[in-house]
Amino acid sequence: TFMSIRKLLPNANLFPSETLACNLSDLERYFTIKDRVGLPIYVTWCLIRRPCITGHNFDNKKFYTQEIDVLRNIRLQDKFNNRRFRRSSGKGDVINGEHRGVVVNYHFSINEFYEGLPALSFFNNK
Repeated sequence: TFMSIRKLLPNANLFPSETLACNLSDLERYFTIKDRVGLPIYVTWCLIRRPCITGHNFDNKKFYTQEIDVLRNIRLQDKFNNRRFRRSSGKGDVINGEHRGVVVNYHFSINEFYEGLPALSFFNNK
C-alpha cells in the first residue's frame, strides 16, 4: 500500500515515504477508550528499515508519536474517507476457519506526528 498510496488513495494527499497505517478498528477503539477513561492515549510508530527516513543503517530506529485526540480530529475532518483503504482478504487472513486479518486501514502522514516517544511524566504525579 505504501508505495502505491498516490494511486490507491489519490485524494488523501499522502506520499509513500511519509505514510503510516493503522488498523481502523483499533484506531476507533482507542477513541472510545479515551472517552471512557479520560487519560491521554498515544499512538507511537517505530520505523525500522525505511531508508528514506531512517537511513541505510538498518539498526537505526525512529519513533513517531501523536495523542489520540489529534488523530481523532484528522479522522473526523476526513468526511469522504480519503485516507481509508480496504484491501482484499487473502488466504492468510483466515486462521482455524476464523477471519482474523486486518483488511481496513487508516493512513496518516508522518508529518502529523512528532518525532520521539511520548512524555509520560503525568504517571509520576499520581
